[in-house]
Amino acid sequence: MKKVIDIALDIETLSKRETAAIISIAALPFDKYDIKERPEMFPDLLVKEGGCSSLEPFYQVVNATSCALIGMHFEMDTVRFWAEQSPEAKAALLGDDIVSIGTAMESFVKYIECLKEKYDADIHIWAQGLDFDIPIVRNAIRTAINQITYPWEYSHVRCARTNILETIEQLYGLLDDPYSVLPKYEGNGCRHCAMFDAERLAFNVRYLSDLLQSKLNPIKA
Repeated sequence: MKKVIDIALDIETLSKRETAAIISIAALPFDKYDIKERPEMFPDLLVKEGGCSSLEPFYQVVNATSCALIGMHFEMDTVRFWAEQSPEAKAALLGDDIVSIGTAMESFVKYIECLKEKYDADIHIWAQGLDFDIPIVRNAIRTAINQITYPWEYSHVRCARTNILETIEQLYGLLDDPYSVLPKYEGNGCRHCAMFDAERLAFNVRYLSDLLQSKLNPIKA
């Protein structure tokens, strides 16, 4: 079996449609399993380097005008949503390193392809649901750089929401508020910052994976 690099993907947009304008994108390699206990899941080079979480993440802020110029969608409800967000979330979308949507998609595709080639690994892309981030990024790749293939296999897309909720159900049964059993993620940044949300996704998946493994394989005295 080919080894795997798991990547948490998160985007911020100015619409909820599949054709939405993207204003930031983050991709974060992470270790779903404890690399010391499950080294067979990882490329050998990554085991030596300390795992997927030692890899450089990908993050870019995107110029919204460049999205408008190629017909990507904007909606006023989402624009108003951003007007109401925290100064920290808004500040994450500003700076001197903002790029066009074409540059962002070219860089993102190259980033994924380089990881696949260097480590001879499959890429599993994780998103918080399969009906938002993934379709929008696919559309951006098609629209912005005229590429009809994607740097991951269609069968290698993973839904973090499904994984998280089903694991919580296995561990705790049916709960009115399943996410209440998760510890609060205390990373840098804030909600609706793409990198923070990608880090929180990875944290939740890894936390529950560790917890489930400890329940299935308790340490014997």
